[in-house]
Amino acid sequence: MATIGPVGSRKRTGVSNKQPAPVQITAEQILREAVERQEEAIKPPRQEITNKEELAEFQLDQRKMYENAIRRDRYSISNWLKYAKFEEKQRDLAR
Repeated sequence: MATIGPVGSRKRTGVSNKQPAPVQITAEQILREAVERQEEAIKPPRQEITNKEELAEFQLDQRKMYENAIRRDRYSISNWLKYAKFEEKQRDLAR
């Protein structure tokens, strides 16, 4: 190719060594190694509630989370169902 002015020139670039690698790696091997090297997902510790104040704080946090999700997407039935299941588990059916 030709040069384009004094600022820079375009050169043909390419692979200089076109010989196959001595050890070929397949996509399956790459995926298998990736799965083997993945770390296990860290699960948060199960929360134990020991008194009424902790229970009230937990319920408040959960209700805020569900209500914010409903505010973001009011028409998502799954958000409403999750919130209803939470309230049912709390045995506070009046809410």
